[in-house]
Amino acid sequence: MNLTNIIKTITLVVFFLLIKEASYAQKITHSVIGSLGSLLNSDGTNYQQSIGQPAIVTNEKNDGTGLRQGFLQPFTFTVESNELDVHLFPNPNHGEFAFQVNVENDTKFNYQLFDQSGKLIEFSSAFGNSLVPVKILNPAQGVYHLKVNTDSKTSSFKIIVIP
Repeated sequence: MNLTNIIKTITLVVFFLLIKEASYAQKITHSVIGSLGSLLNSDGTNYQQSIGQPAIVTNEKNDGTGLRQGFLQPFTFTVESNELDVHLFPNPNHGEFAFQVNVENDTKFNYQLFDQSGKLIEFSSAFGNSLVPVKILNPAQGVYHLKVNTDSKTSSFKIIVIP
């Protein structure tokens, strides 16, 4: 090789190295995909949730929206009212969820579950801080409403059932 070819080769290599450093062909984004759950994309932000999360942390705002965070990824939800400090999980779900009411152990509370058309599909009562499992028989995909009340306070939630 002569000197002109060597200079051309070096110039070409430097040119490609500069182009490589100055351009980005792909963007790497960290994402966790659960085996069961859901994904919501809102304004370019992904919210993911997995079914059966073993722990849950809830942060609510005054406008009725909140963030429910488990071990995988957060998922946003809407609280209709929560005077009784009810903890509900998982939401969304496949028709099976549980809730716990933060009241004294001897305080009785009632709960009602309504389907999308407003039809009462389950009602019962329990006491205190007990974990109440709920299983909807043959659930249809959509929004259900859970109402929990004592003699003086009421909490209500939208329950999202996914396929």
